[in-house]
Amino acid sequence: MAPRVDQHLADILESITDAFINVDSQWRFTYLNQQAEALLGTKREALLGSNMWEIFPAPPDSLHFHQALDQQSSLAYTAFFPSFNKWFTVRLFPSQQGLSAIFQDITERKRAEEQLFYHSYMAQSISDAVIATDMQYCILSWNDAAEGLYGWKREEVLGKYSPDILATYSPHTSSSDWLTHIFTEGFWKGEVSQKRKDGTSLAIRASVSAVKDFSGSIIGFVTVNRDITASKQAEEELRQSEQRFRLLAEHAPDIIARLDRELRHLYVNPATVKVTGIPVEVYIGKTTVN
Repeated sequence: MAPRVDQHLADILESITDAFINVDSQWRFTYLNQQAEALLGTKREALLGSNMWEIFPAPPDSLHFHQALDQQSSLAYTAFFPSFNKWFTVRLFPSQQGLSAIFQDITERKRAEEQLFYHSYMAQSISDAVIATDMQYCILSWNDAAEGLYGWKREEVLGKYSPDILATYSPHTSSSDWLTHIFTEGFWKGEVSQKRKDGTSLAIRASVSAVKDFSGSIIGFVTVNRDITASKQAEEELRQSEQRFRLLAEHAPDIIARLDRELRHLYVNPATVKVTGIPVEVYIGKTTVN
């Protein structure tokens, strides 16, 4: 007769979301919770007292069960169970009377990890830096382009906290704002400032996408970063050049005008207005003929 399980303990075991079984030293079922019933597809009354290996042929990972019981040592491992088409983290707790096992279904998590690694694999063919992180912003993947852009080798950054590596700063949007956008909309795009390993500043156009599991819960992020440092420097040089031109033109005694390809006025200096007596607003957008 199967040993009686303390009712309070049984109530706890019935309430957990993981499958729980207990067998004696002869591998006979002494207890199963309702999650184990659902997993095995069999009522506990049909299983109690039966040898688990006679009902369910020993899978390759059954060696873990024998090892735990023979050595009286707790074990934990993760494996795919083809008969259930599911991934489980299995925790084994032996005693002199037998063995208890908890099966935690991690199938959705494994699929999400596979999705992240798929993104990581595809990222190797992309010229932009592609970085995948988990929910704690620890780096899971770092493509070749990221190595070239930031100067960090993949093995140096995997598992590291990404803000410590990238030193990201958003001059136009607070981190709380773009994080809120990611969690509500599933993505965020914008310009940020980051650092290379040697401390050099980079201007980056970032595109961050949330990665979700099959239940719709966010389990990580994939970021595609494009280096726009050169274009931003060119924009700044153009801005400074325009400032110098305007400063010179504003104080020049001669007529100075700037026209577009259609010969429409984009700018006229004060000397032009003084000589012609025509206000600036009359010139702008008009051709000389007009």
